[in-house]
Amino acid sequence: MVSILILINTVQLGSELKELRKVKRVLPFYFPGLQFSGLESFFKGTKQVGYYTDKDLKQDENAKVFAQAQLVLAPVVLELNNLDRRYIIFDCTDEQHALNKILEIGARPIKKKGGLILAERSP
Repeated sequence: MVSILILINTVQLGSELKELRKVKRVLPFYFPGLQFSGLESFFKGTKQVGYYTDKDLKQDENAKVFAQAQLVLAPVVLELNNLDRRYIIFDCTDEQHALNKILEIGARPIKKKGGLILAERSP
């Protein structure tokens, strides 16, 4: 009797694993924080960086991006909407909006990566 249960469970497990593999191929893992990798090379000796966004962080997807950026850039701390830091990452819905804000605060863009713009203020 136990052998029959083991056989049935093994067959059922095999079919469930096949279904799981199908889903994995269709929905690959996506880590939005990867877009921030490489920026840490600018932050040597920097403990805090500004992070400016016009996106609604109450929406899960936008909040995930901010949280994952924190993970990728650690131990640097991202200060949300702080424009007073030497380095500021701009993650805006519109690139022109980001560039206007950069000019407004007297900073200069030093790196563009995807939809992100890293700007530097004079120390």
